Amino acid sequence: MKRWRRIGLSVVVLVAAGPALPALALPGQSAGASWRALYRPTAPTGYLTSVVATGSTGAWAGGTVTGSTGETRNWLLVHRRGRTWKRVRPPEVEAPGRATVAASGPKNVWVFNGWIQRWDGRRWHEMLSPLIGQFTPENSPVVLSQSDVWMYGLSFDHRLGRDYCLTRLEHWNGHRWTAMSIKHFCATALAGSSARNVWLVGQEAPTRDRGRIGAYRFGGRAWRAVRMPHPYSYVGIYTLPTVTVAPSGLAWIGIQSALPGPGTDYASALSWNGKRWHTTPPSPLAAPYFIASDGRAGLWMGPGAHWTGRTWIDTTPAASFNGGLSYRFAALARVPGTAAILAAGSSEPGVPFIAASSPGG
Repeated sequence: MKRWRRIGLSVVVLVAAGPALPALALPGQSAGASWRALYRPTAPTGYLTSVVATGSTGAWAGGTVTGSTGETRNWLLVHRRGRTWKRVRPPEVEAPGRATVAASGPKNVWVFNGWIQRWDGRRWHEMLSPLIGQFTPENSPVVLSQSDVWMYGLSFDHRLGRDYCLTRLEHWNGHRWTAMSIKHFCATALAGSSARNVWLVGQEAPTRDRGRIGAYRFGGRAWRAVRMPHPYSYVGIYTLPTVTVAPSGLAWIGIQSALPGPGTDYASALSWNGKRWHTTPPSPLAAPYFIASDGRAGLWMGPGAHWTGRTWIDTTPAASFNGGLSYRFAALARVPGTAAILAAGSSEPGVPFIAASSPGG
């Protein structure tokens, strides 16, 4: 019997920041950024787990509204216009759970949950999918335009083997959804920069403990396996590979090796520039479970590590961030046309926040 489960790692994983980040450093690392809170309500309202910038003064964040006992009640949506952040009431649909946001611009914002909604700048549209109800579609969805949207889910059929895994992809072409599958591949993240450069990463035939990292790329006509280095990663929410793609097409895969040895539990990244693969040095500050391109030749891996293309910079939030209280970062997004990075997260007990940072302050 088949069963579907959610796994949206690139936006779901909540990683402790502040004191929980290791205070180690490698040669060349130095403080190079400052984080500041842009939005933080005074009362507990829920948790933010995804964020997208639609321009220099526009952004959306999504997550969950929680009750007094911690139960999930409904979507949590926050919208930025200019300097003002406001909570947005979701459309009147029965969709308790987490809202994941993705967008190609201020007039094409999508919210994924058990339902899918699109904001055109004035009103909401329901985007019915034939597979809604069979899997949860908020696994790092990719919105490239109003007629080019990707999402995926996973199926596990133990009749075909103990660890059989099927990745199910859905594509919106502006008129209808179409579905396709990749067998023996457990996808963990999806990202793209154009209709001819969409990446899917995951693990090939994972065992109970670890899996071989692999990738597929959509070049405009079909998904094809990528010829690449194949490191192994542990099977766990903090170690599965993630992916982001720069506007230039440079693809980054965040990894955490499963090979034993000193320093191999540090995260690093693989990059593909269209001709060859490169691997960054490992960093004890890097977090592979949510990453973002810096729009140039570098990469952010969590809130505490920025790879400039030549060296790692320590971007760990200052001890004064969030008033010294505990907090969690959950997602990163680059602000188009700038070097700034937005982050979504939350403080306990369920106070969401949006923060911003840029290299050098």
